[in-house]
Amino acid sequence: MFLAGIKKELKLFTRGFRFWGILIAIIGIAVAYPGMYKLIELMADMLENLSAEAGVEMDAAINSVTEMMDSLAMLYGGSLSNVGYYMGILSFTAEGFLIMGLLLMATAGGEQKKRSVIMPNCAGLTPAGYVVPKFVLYPVIIGVLAFLGTILTAFVSQAMFGDPIAFDTMMFSGSCVAFYIVFMVSVYFLFGIATGRPGIGVVVMYFGASIFPTILNAFGINKYNPFSLQGMIMTSVSDADMQDYWLSVVITLVLAVICCLLSLVITTVRRIDNSEGEANL
Repeated sequence: MFLAGIKKELKLFTRGFRFWGILIAIIGIAVAYPGMYKLIELMADMLENLSAEAGVEMDAAINSVTEMMDSLAMLYGGSLSNVGYYMGILSFTAEGFLIMGLLLMATAGGEQKKRSVIMPNCAGLTPAGYVVPKFVLYPVIIGVLAFLGTILTAFVSQAMFGDPIAFDTMMFSGSCVAFYIVFMVSVYFLFGIATGRPGIGVVVMYFGASIFPTILNAFGINKYNPFSLQGMIMTSVSDADMQDYWLSVVITLVLAVICCLLSLVITTVRRIDNSEGEANL
């Protein structure tokens, strides 16, 4: 039964635009953010060349752009490679999650209202065969893809600016992104499976991820939780609180398992069945 559920979810994920859409989004983010800062740098050089050729004073504009880029570089260890890298990987937890969530709506409970995917009671799947494969596949797959996306962002940023990015920085920041995404996808699937409305869930998750950490910080609860990992993404390994990191990772994985168990309980109680018309919830 479990293998049947895995097969069903793999087909659902790989058919259509879901897998390729997520892959394109990850590659796009990995290239776009370093590329944006490289474009600004090139524009400053172009302004300088135009100023010299045309004999027009553009010192103010050139200095403004140059000072902005120098200030950004100073914030991230004096390296523009780090600027493109950190800005890129941070976007995986925001815009990246939003895109992934929208592409995964059909798998995150959206099929409860669509007959294109047969639900447990009319396909022979038990609630466990329906829920557990989702939590085995999607958080893991999306987390791994996000991690690989951070590595790609590092290579792209290095290629564009020439400054090397330390290997331990790539591994640490990439793992923070990956585990944070595992948490976000798990909670998103819990919301979608529980309500059958993943579209609302992805919007709530996107804005909640910005508001909830602020609330936690206001109460001094800024350690030992998945949002702490988000805060450590732009921290170097030498400056990071590794006790906070490891405990946050463990708590993140425990919360992902709890999301799976809650989804299973809710699915069992609701006895989802779309054998006739829309889902009978």
